[in-house]
Amino acid sequence: MDRRKPAPGAPVKRRGADIFETVERIDYVERLGDVIRSARERLGLTQEELANLVQEKVSVIKKLEAGSFRPPLELARNIERVLKVKIIRELKDEDIRITPPPAFNRGVTLGDILSSASEEKEEKD
Repeated sequence: MDRRKPAPGAPVKRRGADIFETVERIDYVERLGDVIRSARERLGLTQEELANLVQEKVSVIKKLEAGSFRPPLELARNIERVLKVKIIRELKDEDIRITPPPAFNRGVTLGDILSSASEEKEEKD
């Protein structure tokens, strides 16, 4: 079986079910920053010490605890391991909602052009 990557721009063959596998099935717990701060304080760690343990910048830890930054999955797993706390949760099917983009964001379609041309013709008549 050939496992080489396709050339850039080449069409990628996909099975119908593959599209559903690209939906992220994880999320973070509610009040993520508070959970991280409480667990860090419970262990008696400073933000600097936690940053060193997870090999990250202190500024990232501060942003996490302030709730202004959502960590990449790898960092979240490191934090879970170090703080012995659960911050990643797996989503159930009922938790996942796929929202289509707003209609105004879809661009111009052939139908829009034909409709516009039809309206202009009616106005001239």
